[in-house]
Amino acid sequence: MRVEISAKSEFRLKARFPGTFSISTENFLIEFALTVYIFFSLLSRSFFYTMLPALIFQLVNLFCLAVLVLLEVLAVYNKHYTIGFLMKLLPLLMCFVIFYRYMGAKSALLLLFILTSRLYDKNKLLKLAMYVSAFSLLLIVGASLIGIIKNYKMIGIDGRNRQYLGFFYCLIPSLILSNISFLYVYLNQKKCRLWVILLLAAANIWMYQKTLSRFSMLSTLLVLLLVVLMKWGLDWCKFLEQHRGIAYCLCLSFVAMALLSAVAFSIYQPNILWLRKLNTLFEGRISMTQKSLIYYGIPLFGQEVDWIGNGLTSEGKDTAGIYLYVDNLYFNLIQRVGVIPFILISIFLTFSLFRAVKRKDYMLVMLWVFLSVHGLIDNMIMGLFYNSLWIVSGAYFFGEEKQLNPLKQVLKKMGVYI
Repeated sequence: MRVEISAKSEFRLKARFPGTFSISTENFLIEFALTVYIFFSLLSRSFFYTMLPALIFQLVNLFCLAVLVLLEVLAVYNKHYTIGFLMKLLPLLMCFVIFYRYMGAKSALLLLFILTSRLYDKNKLLKLAMYVSAFSLLLIVGASLIGIIKNYKMIGIDGRNRQYLGFFYCLIPSLILSNISFLYVYLNQKKCRLWVILLLAAANIWMYQKTLSRFSMLSTLLVLLLVVLMKWGLDWCKFLEQHRGIAYCLCLSFVAMALLSAVAFSIYQPNILWLRKLNTLFEGRISMTQKSLIYYGIPLFGQEVDWIGNGLTSEGKDTAGIYLYVDNLYFNLIQRVGVIPFILISIFLTFSLFRAVKRKDYMLVMLWVFLSVHGLIDNMIMGLFYNSLWIVSGAYFFGEEKQLNPLKQVLKKMGVYI
């Protein structure tokens, strides 16, 4: 009997007679792991979490870890590791251990997905992440609007209602929608359909009206505007290609925003009027981060940090205690995982964006500019389920090896033909 596995990744079984059985499962493991990781990670941020056993979420993390480790073991078996690759891998594994210790399994799995995704077609994985995120968002928001799960509301200082739409934190749904929008733009670029752009714009505006997440809406609308300008002939990607120096400068956006944050937190004094106004503009984030820096300091390799944020508990109540949280991505990472891992992450992202410029992937560079600016006020873009573009960055950093699918090659050695 001859077993054949088709090159299409579809959930379809097809029998051929006589003596041949065809199964379309080429990328099943990585795609299924990514699907359950994103879906259950988003569920864990919603009030569905209270309706499901906590063991399910732990098993999902364990399953994803097992799959990613298995695929890497197969890559070793197929001799895909070089000395240069190992020099990149070892710092990542160190970061994985520190992330797991101080930020939890979900954050640590981000690094393994970044690593293993290099072996597969990144666009297929991004499209899958987009669809899973869209389905999850519709499920959770829809369930909250029809009363299956709670939709808590908060009245702000200005008297306006801010809805949580089924999530523990009111900014989560807007960030998920922004990620979906970014993924659609990246995957389609000039081929983006106008009606989809208008639909995404309307959805982001509606989400702002419900959650008051102004920054996510504005950054997404600006990205959609850039796409419209490209379709109308103002090709800013071509401009960056003709002015590579500007493109390479944009690659430094993550580092630039980190340095800007450091300057703001170090010079902030409440008795200086313009600094006080700047702190008010950022809703007190500068003074709050400065307090955290004074209290916890800056470690080299991570530390336990007991912050209290604005989110709700699983019972729908405000978190008890005095509010102290660092929303700024850069110093959130520095205080939790340490300076050394943060520097390594910065090098990883900057190097991957340099490679993106060489590959003329200017859309990725521009999207990371918006994400880096967003990091000034929000640390959640470190999550793969909030920012799936980490997959592309990993492919550029480790090298795109989508033709080296390790499972396919092992099966071939066993007499299973693809």
